[in-house]
Amino acid sequence: MCTSYLPSSPGPLDRVLRFFVKRQGTEEELQEEQEAREGDGKGFRSWLKLNDQFRIAKPRNWFSMPDNPDAPFPMNPSFKPPTPISDAVRTRMYVDYMMDPETNNIRALSQRYHVSLKRVDAILRLKGMEEAYLKGKTLQTGFRWGMEMLLGVKSTQEPDRTDVHAADMLEQDENRDAARQRFQRQFWEMIPDDGKARLREPILPVALQHAKRVAERHAQSAEDHKSNPRLMPRFKDSPTVKSPRHKVQVVERAGRPAVHFVDVGGKFIDVQERLRRLAMAERRNMISARKSEAKVLGGYIPGRTRVERSRRVVVKRMIKLGLATVQRVGKRGRASMKAQAMRERKARRARAAAS
Repeated sequence: MCTSYLPSSPGPLDRVLRFFVKRQGTEEELQEEQEAREGDGKGFRSWLKLNDQFRIAKPRNWFSMPDNPDAPFPMNPSFKPPTPISDAVRTRMYVDYMMDPETNNIRALSQRYHVSLKRVDAILRLKGMEEAYLKGKTLQTGFRWGMEMLLGVKSTQEPDRTDVHAADMLEQDENRDAARQRFQRQFWEMIPDDGKARLREPILPVALQHAKRVAERHAQSAEDHKSNPRLMPRFKDSPTVKSPRHKVQVVERAGRPAVHFVDVGGKFIDVQERLRRLAMAERRNMISARKSEAKVLGGYIPGRTRVERSRRVVVKRMIKLGLATVQRVGKRGRASMKAQAMRERKARRARAAAS
């Protein structure tokens, strides 16, 4: 009978094993703590001594490069978000709209606060949802106040938002895709996050600027083409149709509202489509002219111009002298051409077989 002895108290071997395991764990913890202390660079206190401007929170105090202080993200200098509108201005817009929606409509608020139409509509919708969600409770505005302070938001509007005419005109442009065409799209570029990042210039900002210049040049050329008489031909006045002398024509009838007809010129003309149609029309005219010329030379129809008649006379003389032949057109002409080609192929085969 074989039995095993298990001591009730740990023996010398167990104590030695536990000592080494505990010592090994302590050494690993010390090593991890030392690595955490060292880190990849200097400590926070030493870094704060060199960058004392970050000790106290200030508006628009970015971690930016010295050569580009306006970029809030030094690793992505092309990302420059605009300053948001303050909550006080948005609340004032909502209050004005609720007091008199007809007088203080969206277009009036857009002109008064120098904000685009789409943004005014979004502000009114969000403020309406906020009023519906209050339910008699006070909102905690500490985070909003802190973020407005850090972003440098001002309660009064600056003149930089006065030029919103271009933003409003985007709603009237042709081929308008609001989900694609933005005022400025945001792009991200991955660059190495190491000590040599300052020496590497990002490629995407330069490419975006070049694409923007090319798009502006194409848009300007399209606008210039719209005033081209070739795209918008002028017509002569007739007793029944006359060109308007003024940009706005008002037609009034008794008992009916006045109708205003505004001459927008070539504003809504698709230049590329118009040029494509003109090219197709020129090609059809050229093909028709060739067919007509062949018919005139063949004697099927009389010449309509002096040049066609003179060329027909020359062809007749050359045919009489045996210096030229006229190729017939039409179904019979094509059938004769096919028969002639078949006869020529048979003759070549016969000569090849004989040789």
